[in-house]
Amino acid sequence: MRPKFKSIGQKCVFCFFLILCLYSCKSCKYREITVGIVGDQFGSYDTEKSYQIMQLAVQKLISHDPDVLLHVGDIAESIRGVDSFEDYEANFKTATTIMNGSGKPWLVAVGDHDVVPPRYQACSSDRSREKWFMDCCQRYETPVGEKPYYS
Repeated sequence: MRPKFKSIGQKCVFCFFLILCLYSCKSCKYREITVGIVGDQFGSYDTEKSYQIMQLAVQKLISHDPDVLLHVGDIAESIRGVDSFEDYEANFKTATTIMNGSGKPWLVAVGDHDVVPPRYQACSSDRSREKWFMDCCQRYETPVGEKPYYS
């Protein structure tokens, strides 16, 4: 029976875990899988510099020929310099362009910078940035599930 997916994100998550299972199967003749980890690039308060750092990191990872990349969160900035969905989307597009440019399959976990609301409060009911994140994931066919993993 063929699995049914509601979104490209679900399909990507399924494929990611299928690859992990196949590569880790001890009775199979597959080699080990190498996962390149991309961390939070927002060590700089300058968004442009942050994405330059991310670009360099991805290039260095690719030189080690990983099988798959995993961005562990904070792929976009939701507050600093972000006054509208268009600002957020521009950040998101820059990040996904860098990840897609790797030529490797990749997956992203959601970080606090991806979804934190403009006036942060613990346990806030403001889900506006989370909605922006999920809208961008759908628009750019980003590999994240319907209910994403948070880092």
